[in-house]
Amino acid sequence: MTSAIVTPVMPHNGICLSLEDVKTAFKPDNHVNTYPTAIVSLENTLQGTIMQLIEEVRYISTFARNNEIKMHYDRARLQEAIAARASDFKDQAACFDTVSLCFSKGLGAMGGNI
Repeated sequence: MTSAIVTPVMPHNGICLSLEDVKTAFKPDNHVNTYPTAIVSLENTLQGTIMQLIEEVRYISTFARNNEIKMHYDRARLQEAIAARASDFKDQAACFDTVSLCFSKGLGAMGGNI
């Protein structure tokens, strides 16, 4: 059991999060009414849309690191994103502290997550 509170953030453009979207949900450490933001988690793909490695991800990552917030990347369908030439895994992973990969969704393997 944790004291974590999840705050879903909907992208204002309906496709992928921007730094401005993240900033609207950001709670600094000195915010007295809520728990401070400790992690930002991005997912790719989301509802079938492949998030390209765009500058916005780098902006979010820089903002997070400047505010001592961890970054997590949920790559449930890594193979689909790479096949669509979103970018290579190494470039994408560089923006994050942790990355999870699912082998059962993209490959149909029984390996689960890593």
